[in-house]
Amino acid sequence: MSGIAIFYYSLFAIYILGSRIGLYKLFEKAGEAGWKAFVPIYSDVIWVKLIGKPIYWVILTLIPILRTLVKVSMDIEMAKAYGKQKFGQQAFAVLLPFVFYPKIGFDPQTKYVGPPLSYEEAWKRYNKEEKGKALSKPAKKAKKSDVRKLESKNYKILSGIFPNVTPPKSGGREWADAFLFAGVAALIIRTFFIEAFMIPTSSMERTLMAGDFLFVSKYHYGTRMPMNPLSIPFIHNKIKIKGVSVPSYVDGIQLPYFRLPGIEKIERNDIVVFNYPFHDIHDLGDGAGFVKVTSLKENYIKRCVGIPGDTLELRDADLYINGERAFQPEKKQIGYLVRLKDGKGFTEKEFTDMGFRTERAENGQIGPAWNNNLNWYPDRQHPQVLVMHATEEIRDKLIHHPSVDTLIPEIYESKLRNPGDPFNGDRSRKYRVYPNDYEIAPFNRDNYGPILIPKKGMTVDITNPFNYACFRRVVADYEGHELKLQNGKVLIDGKETTTYTFEKDYYFMMGDNRHNSEDSRFWGYVPEDHIVGRPLLVFFSYESNFGVRLNRIGTKNIK
Repeated sequence: MSGIAIFYYSLFAIYILGSRIGLYKLFEKAGEAGWKAFVPIYSDVIWVKLIGKPIYWVILTLIPILRTLVKVSMDIEMAKAYGKQKFGQQAFAVLLPFVFYPKIGFDPQTKYVGPPLSYEEAWKRYNKEEKGKALSKPAKKAKKSDVRKLESKNYKILSGIFPNVTPPKSGGREWADAFLFAGVAALIIRTFFIEAFMIPTSSMERTLMAGDFLFVSKYHYGTRMPMNPLSIPFIHNKIKIKGVSVPSYVDGIQLPYFRLPGIEKIERNDIVVFNYPFHDIHDLGDGAGFVKVTSLKENYIKRCVGIPGDTLELRDADLYINGERAFQPEKKQIGYLVRLKDGKGFTEKEFTDMGFRTERAENGQIGPAWNNNLNWYPDRQHPQVLVMHATEEIRDKLIHHPSVDTLIPEIYESKLRNPGDPFNGDRSRKYRVYPNDYEIAPFNRDNYGPILIPKKGMTVDITNPFNYACFRRVVADYEGHELKLQNGKVLIDGKETTTYTFEKDYYFMMGDNRHNSEDSRFWGYVPEDHIVGRPLLVFFSYESNFGVRLNRIGTKNIK
């Protein structure tokens, strides 16, 4: 166990133990048995009783994220129930309950005053019971200072009769409540409905551009309920402390996968946001480390080119689904080898007009933007050859450019050709692609498959070496079974078997920028529980090479 994990678990233990010991004493002060504070769920039943809230609050505490929001209100109301009416005291209860509850629980001066009663309700009850001594209301057009004076005077009278009455809200408290409500509303919207997402790379270029800011719908494919209750709200999987990234969550408690009904199903060729499946075994180097919790893995966005039950194949970079040539995205890109004529080249404006990123070196020469979503670069062995990622439209412009001598697709072929010249050489490239077993599955990025996409309820021969290679991660990591190959026999959960029936649906994702996309060709299938949602709208777009792209803002029906 890492030092960071031990630190988080220690904090969690202190939080739980301190809070429960404090509640033990507070329950006793209210006439309840102290041991009830240590009983999960039942302790919340007693809690909402003491603060005068309906029993359905207990049900809300069982829902991740909502529990956090309801718990904030319960902490505030608990402080009020013991006469702690100041904002600072209530903030103390919310932020440090494991200190606050023992402090007031062991304080002999602190008494249980009953469920909190609002100033307005106390005022109504007093005027109803004491008709001859009714407390006046401020005039409609009274100054704020006069309103505060009258309310303060009334509060002194009311607090002498109702010890559990809460003071009227000050201007600062009204603002604090407004910010709290806005934060709660934003968290609910972000968790269950819509979340903002920024395209970090050029893997979907030019359909979606690096620097596009999207609204992503979580309800179209069905809202996935939160899977980790112990995380910092609004933070995905890491937070920086003094320049060092540390996890923003504790993964000791994980909730099972559950998804609410959606308004549509994932269809072939939909653009989908999902959690990076390999994040549990692949450190992306961004400070998050290995992420085991599915919903906290890094967010990716690609096109779903294969759905459960499909057979997928790439032939010389052309995609085939179930034996037929598949849908071709309008702005699909591949790499082209562009040989320039001697002494010829492109101007910076020509580069940028065609959407290629450039950087100016100290000597004034134009080169590729190596650290900014590279989309063209010179071939290392042949200076007059450029590798350029382009759509068919841009390809046609390059073909007819006066500086271009020859242009061919940069296809990694399935067979060897003559070595040496990049236009007539070995493009097979035994590239490390899924399932990472070249002897059994001799694939590369452009000649891949055929490969079956698992479907829930589908049964396959798991003793087949190709199937075993393709599905071993599915069986062991995504569906949680112990898988072994022993003496030529396949053992699942210790039992010999020849077949396996899939328990989930899976998808195959690819970027539209086919030669500059890390996708299912490299890390395999995307399980259904990794699906986040679908993009709705580009609400902003900016990239340093191009500035604010006004023409991108408002883009919807992203296809």
